[in-house]
Amino acid sequence: MTKKRFRVFAGPNGSGKSSLYDFLVKKKYFTERLGVNADQVYCFDNSESGLTSYQNFAECRNGKITIEIDEVPEWFDTYVLKKLENR
Repeated sequence: MTKKRFRVFAGPNGSGKSSLYDFLVKKKYFTERLGVNADQVYCFDNSESGLTSYQNFAECRNGKITIEIDEVPEWFDTYVLKKLENR
């Protein structure tokens, strides 16, 4: 049985996290999965206040994303929704 792994690439801005991730995926050290890159997506969960949003169009609560507008911004569609569809 294959062990599931959770990978975190952390470090200050400009330290090469995204470059390292892209390199490792390209070299097939692991396959690309759903992830959050703060350079591409900013979404926060503050369930205690009842307000969870990004620019008032998406709600993130308990790992589920609800879109509250008719048109999804291109970056959100590319970096979040398409990855969720491919899971």
